[in-house]
Amino acid sequence: MNINQAEGKIDKAVGRVQEKVGELVDDRGHRLEGAARQAQGAAKDLYGQAYEHVHDAADSLVERIERNPFAALAIAGAIGYVVGVMCRSTRD
Repeated sequence: MNINQAEGKIDKAVGRVQEKVGELVDDRGHRLEGAARQAQGAAKDLYGQAYEHVHDAADSLVERIERNPFAALAIAGAIGYVVGVMCRSTRD
């Protein structure tokens, strides 16, 4: 769990409490602020999860490149060649 996920979970919990307090005191503003805070917390939590997945994928890629650098170099060269051919001007 990273900081974004932790903050998201805290914001969701605080939002739920704020929304319940708004219901108890019959304050529409508190209820709406609580709902907004919950949505903000959910967004932070999802961002944190996405960040972790991307970070894990990058770590996996680095490990594969370190295990087989020549294959990685060949793949990068092939991609560079294809991009070069696609971008080449057709003017003669």
